[in-house]
Amino acid sequence: MKNAFTLLMFVLFSVSAYSQELAFDVRGSASNSIKKDQLRQASTLKDIRANYPSSWITEYTAVDIKCIQNGVTTQASGMNDTLSHAQRQLLISAEIGADLLFEIFHLYRNPVTGNTELREVQFSYSIIPQSEAVFYGGEEALNAFLKEKAIQKIPKATGQTFDQAIISFTVNEKGSVHAITVEKSSGDSKVDKVLVNALNKMPNWKPAENEEGVKVKQTFQFTVGYPGC
Repeated sequence: MKNAFTLLMFVLFSVSAYSQELAFDVRGSASNSIKKDQLRQASTLKDIRANYPSSWITEYTAVDIKCIQNGVTTQASGMNDTLSHAQRQLLISAEIGADLLFEIFHLYRNPVTGNTELREVQFSYSIIPQSEAVFYGGEEALNAFLKEKAIQKIPKATGQTFDQAIISFTVNEKGSVHAITVEKSSGDSKVDKVLVNALNKMPNWKPAENEEGVKVKQTFQFTVGYPGC
């Protein structure tokens, strides 16, 4: 009886696992993004981050902005939430794809101990194009393409052994897809190959553009996984 119950539970779990549809998504690779026009117009940290905690930072010791671009880090410093000339020039000169790290050092009086402590607030952004790249036909057409060329070609038996896969790709200035890279494997090389092959067959996109309307490249991430994985 116990064996029969165990078998029944296994079958029910298997049916539930295999009946779930794979979830997939395509989005820009930057989790926190910002555009050049916002950086160009900014004069304070609040112009960059709307919820900047200026109300409880009363005494600054230093404010550093670091720009990581093409593997090179440059830095500009200020003394409070108003951007210095050097900081503004750094933000204006930063290019699309660059990462910006904001480090705010300030003094905090601990209400319990009465001691003054040096604390740090950090936040970061990646610069994205003014007009992002778009798949012709929109999101619905993109999803239909990926479902046909990738999702429906993944064996159902993969089941819960499938880890979330992340494949990055770049839409270049001509709109074609290239630089396809497996950032995180599904755990199954055959599945990874299906996903990469689908991206290799992807038609051209409408390329991204900067503030001047010049076409630029943009990187995206194609994420695939079972719900909860």
